[in-house]
Amino acid sequence: MTASTHELSPDPDRAQRSPMRSARDVAPLRQMADRDRDKGTPCDLLRLQRMAGNKAVTAVLSVQRSPEDDRKAEDGLRAAQRRVYRLLEPETVWDRVRTGAGAASIPNDNAARDPDRLFANSVEWIRKGWSSLCVVAPVPGAPKETLFFDGTVTYPRVGAQVSNTVVLPGDGAGYTDHEQRRIYLYMRPGKEPDDDQVRNLIVHEVQHVADVEPPMSEEDIRKEEAARAAEDTSARTDEEKREQARRDRIAWRSYQSEFRAYWLQSLQRPPQMKGGKWLDWGPYGEFGSDLASGHDVKVVDTLGVVKGRRGCLPEITVRFSNEKQARIADHLLNHVSVFGAVFLCSQGFRDQVVSLTAPQGVNLVNSIRIENLRRALTPNTSPWNGRVYVNEGAVVDWTKALDDTDFAFLKDPSASRPFWDQAKAALRQELYDWMFNYIKQGKTNVPPPVASPEAPSR
Repeated sequence: MTASTHELSPDPDRAQRSPMRSARDVAPLRQMADRDRDKGTPCDLLRLQRMAGNKAVTAVLSVQRSPEDDRKAEDGLRAAQRRVYRLLEPETVWDRVRTGAGAASIPNDNAARDPDRLFANSVEWIRKGWSSLCVVAPVPGAPKETLFFDGTVTYPRVGAQVSNTVVLPGDGAGYTDHEQRRIYLYMRPGKEPDDDQVRNLIVHEVQHVADVEPPMSEEDIRKEEAARAAEDTSARTDEEKREQARRDRIAWRSYQSEFRAYWLQSLQRPPQMKGGKWLDWGPYGEFGSDLASGHDVKVVDTLGVVKGRRGCLPEITVRFSNEKQARIADHLLNHVSVFGAVFLCSQGFRDQVVSLTAPQGVNLVNSIRIENLRRALTPNTSPWNGRVYVNEGAVVDWTKALDDTDFAFLKDPSASRPFWDQAKAALRQELYDWMFNYIKQGKTNVPPPVASPEAPSR
């Protein structure tokens, strides 16, 4: 059986669902048939009020636009869509680098750190329909941080109608709806990302979709939160410690996800070469180099989020190990209030953030092949006898379908540790050993063990 036989295609029903739904409790506006902002339905306004407050509702009701304003905004968005789509087409140099002569300039051992290959992998998610891409712009005159259009048009379609609105988190340059696997790129007039920034954003947002963390059971959640609460030596009450432990757990998973995405989006090429040896990777992106020394980062409760909370600090200065880690931490802790608040209130969370010197993940190269392998490793329950099993034939086929970039990532014992942890938990020892040796030891000529049609998950 070929690997493609096992390919898990995108949800066929997804295209029929409303593109306005959000997985992060961001309730969007429904499509408005009338362009007149004064005729927004009560339901629309209630959603906008919950997302952005009364001032946003007032701004929508009071905005006055002409048809010419709408036409200019729609023409501008169509132009932005065409520009972004051009970067995603197979004939672009950024895609050819994965399969053409350009790829030869990067040693295979370093393929996982080549941003051109990461971009090509990321684009594959979109072109194959595993994630949808929606390029949006702010509704003219409306609250710029919340209300965008056109939320109904996705790659490769070009089109724009101001009345097709969607409410999205306004901070940042993009947003990923995990439930819908939809990526939104924001095109604010006068602040549109250039081509390099678009490439970085696509790598960043696809990483959020690609690097799936196994869900935690209710029992594991209780155990983790209980352990965190037990380590809390502050003067908080027991109830306050339990609540802080819950915040720590949620913030830590989210922080790791953002840390991975920012790390990958800022990989730069070409590497520096001297005397036939690869010495370093540069020039560096906006977050610097993981090979350079770290520095102190000061985190301050500038918004007063934790003021008056027992066990919380108004500010703290912490030293990080390398430059890239420190600069990403500085960005997240001082620009995302929830991270900063937990950092100031939890020694346990601070210790975890400081110890995260480089990312770890299941799929740090945004590879569809690794995603297929990850899905094959996910245990299934037989509808006939209720047994839990892994499709071993799919595991073998997708292991054989991996390319050099996948191998480079999976050979890194630290970066790919979560992948191998999942594989170890899912496979019987004989199959795990075969896959380990195939990928890490290069023993590609050794046949896999005989597959069981319903091999029980360990």
